[in-house]
Amino acid sequence: MFEVLTYVDIGLAAVMVLLALGKARGHIVARRKGLTRNVSRLMAHGLIGLLMLVYVRLSVGWLQTYHSLGTDLDVSGMFTMLWVYCLL
Repeated sequence: MFEVLTYVDIGLAAVMVLLALGKARGHIVARRKGLTRNVSRLMAHGLIGLLMLVYVRLSVGWLQTYHSLGTDLDVSGMFTMLWVYCLL
């Protein structure tokens, strides 16, 4: 179950990374051409892209850990991140 959800999560997050970084690139091009002076959209899309990259990396790490566990479900040494405290 976790394996399938992780593959779906990684796929969706990868698409979100591409969209967010593509939008950020578009904002950079628009700023260079002088079409906009808005910085907040550029920062927001760039930050979304970076956070999603971190999420993809952690999901891939979890998938590797999940496969290495086999039948032994000892996750005491596994790295975990509490996203609630990271965003405060």
